[in-house]
Amino acid sequence: MNVQKPFLSIIVPCYNCETTVEEAVDSIFSQTMLIPYQVIAIDDGSTDQTGTVLERLQQVYPLLQVISHSVNKGGGAARNTGIGSSKGNLIYCMDSDNILDENSLQKMVQYLQKKQADGVAFEKRKYFVSGKNHISTTVQNTVLKRSLHFSDLFEKSPPHIDNFLFTKKSYLEAGKYPEHHGFDTQGYEVAFLGTGHSLWICPKTIFFHRQFDTKKSYFEREYEKGEFSLNTYLTLEPVLHLFSDTVVEQICTYDVFSKNILWDENIQSFLQRKLEEKASSFFRNDYEKFMKPDGFSIYLKHVGIREKNSQYLLAIHYILDRKYLKALGYFERIMATGTQGPLLFWNCTRACVALGVHHEGENIISLTHAMTSACIPVRRPEGVRKGLLTIGFEKIQRILKRVKI
Repeated sequence: MNVQKPFLSIIVPCYNCETTVEEAVDSIFSQTMLIPYQVIAIDDGSTDQTGTVLERLQQVYPLLQVISHSVNKGGGAARNTGIGSSKGNLIYCMDSDNILDENSLQKMVQYLQKKQADGVAFEKRKYFVSGKNHISTTVQNTVLKRSLHFSDLFEKSPPHIDNFLFTKKSYLEAGKYPEHHGFDTQGYEVAFLGTGHSLWICPKTIFFHRQFDTKKSYFEREYEKGEFSLNTYLTLEPVLHLFSDTVVEQICTYDVFSKNILWDENIQSFLQRKLEEKASSFFRNDYEKFMKPDGFSIYLKHVGIREKNSQYLLAIHYILDRKYLKALGYFERIMATGTQGPLLFWNCTRACVALGVHHEGENIISLTHAMTSACIPVRRPEGVRKGLLTIGFEKIQRILKRVKI
């Protein structure tokens, strides 16, 4: 997409980053920008001195706008708040502990215009600990001669694109950042490419990604909770209709609650192996026709709801659309066929929990974990205990009988 009069909004979600946010903001205002821009920092309910640091930075940089959440809502919500308050038709979201290389953003804006793209990502990511001059690892995106494909996300060496610049139009079409799970940036990139938006790697651009000696990153905290595979599954929910029937069944029956070993046994590695084994049957033969903002509606018109997979996908669609009673109706049909499994049980509980949540800020995913932990322990060495799982399904079925669907 060619942006005639570009205006860039730079969004910085902040949570307990009192020691890093100043360096991040300094690197933004050190950029040489040839277009109008604004910088919005969102203090996402920090409990340290992040707010005080941001107030001081506003005195140094008058263009810096600060928005505060009264409670911590998560990275996805912070990004959406910032973008919702932005003026720009171009958006860049920057983590509060990272640093930009000189003039990278202007290069990316110009490259986006040159390629008439919906988004552009950095070529290189340099990891550092004590300072950007002490690089531990450099990761380079190598796909430079074409735009990225949705299938690239499932390769054994996928592109690193979670910090990329994009148009606001494509952001709205992709469905914004997810707020209901821990992989908001990963989920957004899946939705962005899965809805057919063009994304290029911009040559000769770099950003510096901070690593901590003692403080754990957001990803590390999610991983140590045993939720890597579950979060990965949740990123795939909006685009499940793009996969072949076989792969959809494999995703939905994968044990996301116990198979969470990075680089080894997890749903991401599983899908990478499946793509490598037989790329021709990984996606639907006609999946590209459904890679649109309204792709799921087009899919339903094409396939209908008679197939079991379609009923599951429609139930998930209704959960994402917050139509929980309709979701439970389709889950009931699936369960009536005798189909069971940990993820089906978890999703049924998720819909039931959502029906009982009335207060803003309550985390449906966390509450679902609390309700299902006895039946689906997250870190179990011996798999799901069949007896407890059966009891869990009986409870769900009793709930369904009481709810008018």
